[in-house]
Amino acid sequence: MKDLIATADEELRNHVPGASKPYRWWGEASSREAEQRWQAAYAEVLAHAKANETFVPLEMPEGRCPPNGEMLLAWAMHRSGAALATFPECATVEGDTIRLGATGDSECVTVYRGPLSLRGTVRLTGTVVVVGDLTVDGHLIDGWSSESALVVIGHERVKVLSACGDHIVSGDLDAEILHIDSEATTIAHGGHVRARAMVAEYWSADADLPFVVKPDALQPLLERLTPKPPDDLDELLKRYARDELTWLE
Repeated sequence: MKDLIATADEELRNHVPGASKPYRWWGEASSREAEQRWQAAYAEVLAHAKANETFVPLEMPEGRCPPNGEMLLAWAMHRSGAALATFPECATVEGDTIRLGATGDSECVTVYRGPLSLRGTVRLTGTVVVVGDLTVDGHLIDGWSSESALVVIGHERVKVLSACGDHIVSGDLDAEILHIDSEATTIAHGGHVRARAMVAEYWSADADLPFVVKPDALQPLLERLTPKPPDDLDELLKRYARDELTWLE
């Protein structure tokens, strides 16, 4: 299993699916000894994963560099033929709300076989990895950094993204409205980030953004939507995700 982890590590160091620019997705260990401990721990998790005919949520070792470790392990699982989670079997669906991840366990990692194309409001439990493209025709809420993270090994396209924690996309990230909901939000990407509008108090990454507004100063955004949108941000995002608001030409 160590060889499988080492092979996946080498592949990601040389080429990340969807990436158009160099990025050290694997993180940096404090020492060669620490890196070897990480890889040995990932190999143990991979061995448990390959021993199961169906996917079982993963318990990751402590002391790794999240969520880069989840990306490495997911890629090793994909390349070695280990069972991956599937939708809708490994999800909870209630009305138009979809919850991905390990039900009731925010400490586990769920690795989905992509591509995934979802419609509605999508929430996460724990860390979710998608091996393939992720498309959400609706509202994707990636959770708080202490509770969840999202890793997409491919491209991500979403109508409304509320990003609160760690968010890694190896390729392009396209959103109609991008809402950065926390100062602790981290979006790492190997391609471009594009959005028709962004709502954020803090933002430091490179992105193609026609205009940016702050949560307490929404007027420029309100003036571009029809019918007259609510001035409550949460309600505005919900209505836009449900196609109840459109852009003025």
